[in-house]
Amino acid sequence: LDILEGLIIQHEEMTQTTVHLEAGSVIPEVDVPVKIALYRILQQALANGVQHAGVKEHFVYLWTHQDPLHLEVVDNGRGFPPPSLVGPAATERNEHIGLRGMRDRAQLVGGTFELSSQPGQGTRINVRVPCHE
Repeated sequence: LDILEGLIIQHEEMTQTTVHLEAGSVIPEVDVPVKIALYRILQQALANGVQHAGVKEHFVYLWTHQDPLHLEVVDNGRGFPPPSLVGPAATERNEHIGLRGMRDRAQLVGGTFELSSQPGQGTRINVRVPCHE
């Protein structure tokens, strides 16, 4: 949690945006690869919101339910029709490298990545990663 809070402070200072963080009362300690994955996913999600949607405000939620640790990042920006990130139709386009990177980082630590967005309705990412190996 401290690491993600530090990232949020840095992001706010660099972009003059606001990030609201809500964390569950108990966030378990996780392995270093999971920490790195969550850090990079959050970093990319915040950067995408500013760069591509021009958002000035993000909402970040972190909690556990049974074993998985959940990270959700929401913005009320422009939104977009999301590309497929799974299966044979998964995007390989250069402009989607950040989305693919978030997906791959979650998968590398045994987690999942979901993206939902629609034009005019903002964007939401959901990441679930195991707390324990």
